[in-house]
Amino acid sequence: MASLKPLKRDYSALLQSYRLFLQEERPDIDFEKLCHSCHITPDSGSVDSRQMALFTSRLLNRSGNPQILRAAGRAAGRRSGLGLMQQLGLGLGGPTRLLEKLIREQAALSGQQWDIRSPGRNLLDITIPGDPSHHWSCQYHSGFLESLALLFNQRSPGLAHPRCSRRGDRHCHYQLTWDDSPAESWRRRRNRTAMLTTVSLLAVPWLPPVAAATLPPLGLAAMLAMTAFGGTLERNELRRHLQHQQATTEEVVDQANASLINLQLTREIGQAISSRSDSDDLLRAVSDILAHQLDFDRGMILLADSQRKALHYRCGFGLNAAELKRLESPLALSGRHDRTPLAPLLINKRGLLINDVRQFQDVRVHNLCRWFAGLGSRAFACCPIISDQQVIGMLALDLRTPKRLLVESDLQLLEGIAPLIGIGLQNSRLLDERSAQFQSVIQVLAASIDARDFLTAGHSVQVTEYAVGICNQLGLGSDYTDMVRIAAMLHDYGKLAVPDFILKKDGELNAEEKALIRTHPDKSREILERIPFEGIYRQIPEVVGAHHEKLDGSGYPNGLKGDEIPLGARIIAVADFFEAITSKRHYRDPMPYHEALQLLAEESLVHFDKQVVDALFCHISENKICMVDNSGDEEKKLDRRKVRVPCRTQVSCQVANRTISGTSTNLSNGGIFIASDTGLDEGNLIDVIFALPDSPDQLLKLQGRVAWNNPLGRQAQGLPEGFGLEFVNLPEETSGALNGYISRFVARKEAGLASGEILTVH
Repeated sequence: MASLKPLKRDYSALLQSYRLFLQEERPDIDFEKLCHSCHITPDSGSVDSRQMALFTSRLLNRSGNPQILRAAGRAAGRRSGLGLMQQLGLGLGGPTRLLEKLIREQAALSGQQWDIRSPGRNLLDITIPGDPSHHWSCQYHSGFLESLALLFNQRSPGLAHPRCSRRGDRHCHYQLTWDDSPAESWRRRRNRTAMLTTVSLLAVPWLPPVAAATLPPLGLAAMLAMTAFGGTLERNELRRHLQHQQATTEEVVDQANASLINLQLTREIGQAISSRSDSDDLLRAVSDILAHQLDFDRGMILLADSQRKALHYRCGFGLNAAELKRLESPLALSGRHDRTPLAPLLINKRGLLINDVRQFQDVRVHNLCRWFAGLGSRAFACCPIISDQQVIGMLALDLRTPKRLLVESDLQLLEGIAPLIGIGLQNSRLLDERSAQFQSVIQVLAASIDARDFLTAGHSVQVTEYAVGICNQLGLGSDYTDMVRIAAMLHDYGKLAVPDFILKKDGELNAEEKALIRTHPDKSREILERIPFEGIYRQIPEVVGAHHEKLDGSGYPNGLKGDEIPLGARIIAVADFFEAITSKRHYRDPMPYHEALQLLAEESLVHFDKQVVDALFCHISENKICMVDNSGDEEKKLDRRKVRVPCRTQVSCQVANRTISGTSTNLSNGGIFIASDTGLDEGNLIDVIFALPDSPDQLLKLQGRVAWNNPLGRQAQGLPEGFGLEFVNLPEETSGALNGYISRFVARKEAGLASGEILTVH
């Protein structure tokens, strides 16, 4: 074998081959942009080995297809093969000579010296030197020679690759073989006949007269007939090769289009998943994309429950009401695999494709086929959604009618989409957990403020409720409303720095004490600035620090005016003022609601934002936080604190020398109803001991008077047998604890976090 050495050559012609390939089959890859990233001028006449190696390396990374260099070689081989077949059709040479010519042309493009030999009939040996700097060449050359091998071998491969530099061999060695075509065999017969005819013509003087007169004409006639018949065969063969080449090209184009569609689909789904944190929004977006981009009749996404025992339908497209009703029944995940429809997905964690559910009798997937058949499917492809190595769901697409056969690429598409859904759901879950932890921390911080003083228990919760109601009335966005909600819960956090003797002082504060109280907004802001809030929540410290500012500049701590005060701070200021004047404090009683509303209206002319005050009025009216009862002779004001809320807790009653146990049913600031089968006389004074449901470690001891009985059989107001107790001589500390529980329950009820009816005490 001759010594093979790499040659220093220009690769610009080879680069143009890649350009044609990308334009035809991967239009999603920008050839010029790729060239510029490798410091290559696309139309220049000089591309060196280093640039070519960098170009192919980045093409591999950009395409995500490890076989793209081989595909580019096949495309180049197909283009060369068209010229080869044309030259064969014109009779410009046999396959051996023309193939050798094409391969030498390719060798010239590759920048290497190839050793090409023909050791036998219909056989070419090609040896290409291995070169570490040409890591791309093996795939490209393999694709090129494979394409040439297919020109004459329609039924079997015609290329062997016994040695390869990528496998550690010194050289790449290929053996290219091909089958004789019928036209070639007739051409050889014609040539032999021509030789015999020529010999007979030369031997005429020595032949018998009859043979001399017969053999040459017969030889010429036979030669002409064979030439005509061989020409017909060659034309037919050329036509077949051209048709095959066209079909192959169309198939490649179809595959390229399918690859492009799949790439666009995957990109759209990736963008939808990355831009959504809510799992339901994420699934709806994926379902909409699948319905719009794919030609399936229906699609379904099923997710596992929290115990991972069954899959439940969450989202889909193309399903009618009857099919949705059928999907209400979950699909079992647990149990014996041979009885579980999802057994193939659970065992292999791989997708499944079935083209006819009625004829598929494989025991392993029979139950799943029967489940799809029950939904009216004829063919389906499904794939598990996996997270943390566990099946958390299933993505399925199906056809009601066999308008086309499902192919492996359909399943591959699902197997590419399902992991994206799994990642999106995992991210959504992590965000939900982080949000829940954040909310828990905020609630703990807010509770620590209220724990300072029993009279202010529930203040932050009440202010938050009013502030959120104002935001809703103003039509503010959910993100901004949530920011205001958190700011309202933490607005008084700086009071932790104010001594108890000032917060709980019975009398009016002196100037020094007022000055100390007025430091709490700045303290709140300073503390909250240490929390790494993100996004819109970064406004929280500023909003909290300005919630005591007033429109005319008379507020504190910075004397801000008008629009200098953040909207969130103006909202909390109104909510805080209204809650404070309608609640009991150490130095005063609560103001009746109608007086508080009048005062707030007056303040809105100078100190508060009138639009915010009007929004609070609308919230109070719509939610019946204070109502007017005109049923009696006198107008009675009913306020938020005079409500009866559900309260189930054990109660111990001491009546003279008897102890009666019962269970409370509901509770108000003025009394409690106790379910008991022991009847008591109305007017009896009794001592009661109980703990509130959300404070089981804090026992409340108070005195009450039996106000009414609800004997067995009467069951007034839907209550069980028992009696109603009216509190007497209620201590301030106990009253504060009851107010706090009632306010917290009402807030949870309106937030959808508590159940039970809230009744108004008349």
